[in-house]
Amino acid sequence: MHTLDDDRLATLLGAVLDHADPVPLRVTRRAHALATDAATAPDALDIPELTTDLDLELALLTFDSDLQPAGLRSAGASSRELQFETGGHELVLLVTGSPGALRIDGQLIPAEGSGIELAGAVPGEHWHAVVDDTGRFRFSSVGARRARIVVPGARFRTPEFDLGPA
Repeated sequence: MHTLDDDRLATLLGAVLDHADPVPLRVTRRAHALATDAATAPDALDIPELTTDLDLELALLTFDSDLQPAGLRSAGASSRELQFETGGHELVLLVTGSPGALRIDGQLIPAEGSGIELAGAVPGEHWHAVVDDTGRFRFSSVGARRARIVVPGARFRTPEFDLGPA
């Protein structure tokens, strides 16, 4: 009987999954854009207690429904779920709608502050929402394709990311 060690098994399994469900080009481009953004603007986070380490900024995104394997992705899904974590805070987002008219429902855990900002990648693109006592908020009629979320009271900021379903 032939046995495989864990590393060899993981390599073989990875090759099978890459062949069966290759990483979409849009995902590779998104990762490259994040890495480029962090490399060219290392102080973009502007949070003193955090370092500007590239790994830290990329680690902020802890879940993206667009990055799930084929069996978990919905073909032609019209929504996207994102989750960010840092400094004891969790930010969960559900993005629905179509480009130019996106709706973002979210929750900040723990609920903190009274407002949350969505800053688009284009100067002047800016939305504000009220955070209720359970941490829930909503942005409506968002026209941006790329943005970052800022929670001033919690000193929490995400890296810039694509908003809509790809």
